[in-house]
This record gives sequence, C-alpha cells and structure tokens, in this order.
Amino acid sequence: ARASALLLARKATALSFEQAATLPTTWVTAHVALERSRLRASRRLLVHAAAGGVGLAAAGYARWVGACTLATAGRPHKHAQLRAAGAGGLCSSRDGGAFALGAARLLAGRRAHAALNSLSADFIAASLAALGERGCFEEIGKRGVWSAQRQAASAASLAYSAIALDLDLASDPHWMHGMLRLLSA
Repeated sequence: ARASALLLARKATALSFEQAATLPTTWVTAHVALERSRLRASRRLLVHAAAGGVGLAAAGYARWVGACTLATAGRPHKHAQLRAAGAGGLCSSRDGGAFALGAARLLAGRRAHAALNSLSADFIAASLAALGERGCFEEIGKRGVWSAQRQAASAASLAYSAIALDLDLASDPHWMHGMLRLLSA
C-alpha cells in the first residue's frame, strides 16, 4: 500500500488495526471542536448523538477536562450506555421538541457553554437556544446545516464553526499530520 507520510502515524500496540483505523476521524473531530470551544472544567457541553463515535470521544474528552456533559441519544440502551459512561444528563435525539424541554429541565435555568451538533431541523435552533452568551456552536452535521449568516442573524453573540475534516485534510495535510502525531502520543 502507498500513502503520504503526512497521513500516517504510529499505532499503539494495544490497538488492533481495525480499532486504530476508527480513531483519527472521531478523535480529531472531537479534539478540534472542543479545543475551538475552549472547553474546560466546570463548563457544560451539549453533545448530540453522544453514543456514536465522535459523541463518545467528545464525552470522554469532556470528562477528562472536568466538564459536565448533557448528551442526546435515541434508544434506551444508548441512554444506559451513556449513563454508565458518566454523562451528566440525557435527552432525546429523536424529537426536537422533547430535546428542548429536556435540555431546559436539565440545565435548570443555566446555559451550556458549548454544543457539538450533528443533528438537523429543530435541533439546531433548540441547541442554539440552550447556549449562553459567548457560547460555541460546533457543527459537524452534513444535512440541514445553517449558513454562518443565518446563525449570526439568529444568535449573534455565539461563536459558530462548521467542521469538515475531509476539507481540512485536503487543504492542509501538514495540520492533519500534527493531529495524528498528537493522537499517537
């Protein structure tokens, strides 16, 4: 097989090749999103589809820095998995209205500091509404993504960032190599 050296990094011996192959996309996406949002201890992070790869990586990252995670998932067994992993609160990822009500109840008058979004439709507006002043909305979804102009018109005090690792990788392979080396370390 041939590959650019910029897209390779050493794998941990404890990982199978299959396990190691899944890490770059999920981990780098979570790392970029949460680094941009300046997540740190005692902050509140909203993670949509938290039982998926990027969601689990983000929840683990949040736990590592001491942040509280409000997570969404669709099925009861996924809620149980997230509860066992230490998620601070759980909401539906199936119904935007149910999510909005659940998030408001769990936040109890407070606001989240950051949101890692992969959902569309009502979830975007409800997630923006759950964020406090100068909050960060990190978009990794591909369907129904709001333009930066629409987001700014809706919530001007929030930082908005669309993350597309495939484009970042193509435009700056040296950056991706640095991320792979960080992950490898």
